[in-house]
Amino acid sequence: LPLPLFVLYYSLSAGLFNVGWAWVQVNHLSLIPNLTPSAGTRTTLTRRRYGATVLAAVLAYLSYLFFLACYPPEGENAQGKWRLLGLACVAAGAACNAVFYRGMSGVCRREKRRGKYIEEK
Repeated sequence: LPLPLFVLYYSLSAGLFNVGWAWVQVNHLSLIPNLTPSAGTRTTLTRRRYGATVLAAVLAYLSYLFFLACYPPEGENAQGKWRLLGLACVAAGAACNAVFYRGMSGVCRREKRRGKYIEEK
C-alpha cells in the first residue's frame, strides 16, 4: 500500500483507540458517585481505579517484553505473532471489563440492601 494510505490507516486506528479509551474512562468515573454517598469511599474508589489503570499499563508493557523475548518479531509469520499479541491484549482487557462489571453489580445490590445506594433521578 502507498504511504498515505498507511498514514490514514494508523491515524484512524489511533483516533478510534483514543475515543474508545475515553469512553471507558467516562463510564467508569460516572459510576463512582452512584455507588456510595460517602466522599471518603468515593475517593478510595477513584484511587483504586487509577492504581488499577497504572497496574494494567505496567502489565501490558511487561507482557510485550515477555512476548518479544519468546517470539522475536522478525522471521517467519511475523504478522501472525503481532496479531497474537494484539488479540491477547484485547482478551485480557475484555476479561478485566467483565470482572469489573460483574463486581459492580454485586456492589450495587449490596449498597441497595444497606440503603446507602443513591437512586437515579
